[in-house]
Amino acid sequence: MSPKELNSDRLYKNWLLLHSILNVLGVGYAVWQGSILLWLALNICSFSYFISQMRIYLINFPAFIGYASWVTIFRLLLLFVLGFLLEVLNSYVLFSLFAFAIALDGLDGYLARKFKHHSDFGARIDMETDAFLVMLLTLYHVQEQTIPQWILLPALMRFLVGILTYFAMTKESPSRMFRNTIAEVTTRMFRATIAVVFFVSLLFAFVLPDDWPHYLTSIAGGLILLSFGLEIIGQ
Repeated sequence: MSPKELNSDRLYKNWLLLHSILNVLGVGYAVWQGSILLWLALNICSFSYFISQMRIYLINFPAFIGYASWVTIFRLLLLFVLGFLLEVLNSYVLFSLFAFAIALDGLDGYLARKFKHHSDFGARIDMETDAFLVMLLTLYHVQEQTIPQWILLPALMRFLVGILTYFAMTKESPSRMFRNTIAEVTTRMFRATIAVVFFVSLLFAFVLPDDWPHYLTSIAGGLILLSFGLEIIGQ
């Protein structure tokens, strides 16, 4: 790994620790106060800092950061706007706009493959935008009492694991590297499938009647906890 890549990796790990702590604290405050505005503001500041700092590592990409990353950033900005409009728009409009935001997740991947603009930044900002989307949907539905409050735990797992991973970083032994490789191969598809199920359950909570959102998010949330449990074991 080159010095430039090492610096990029170090920046991301340090930022992820702070970003995860801010999200855990911000979510707790949002649940306590019944408002997500402070949590939204913390994420706007955190993402803005990360994007501004990572830009220097993408000098060889067109349009400053690559076409795919622009789609991801547009998706992130859309989510910020939706966060401020949750109380204004009706459920069906929110369903459509969040469905559009999720569809953009597929578009940025397509552009990255088509133009060969793969980068650590692109993968990282995409993953963290997904985590923000999940947390935004979960906070809204919990406040509206559409889904059970404990779903906050699986939604927070990305940030809890981010904190845990930072403090658990040690030099890997060959046997540990072997276990991590096996865990990655055997759980990659499982994690991706469960993430999609969780996305869909949170999205359709806008339009499903009665207790259906409770049932679906409870099943998906339980699977998310299992998925992250496997990831932690792999660490």
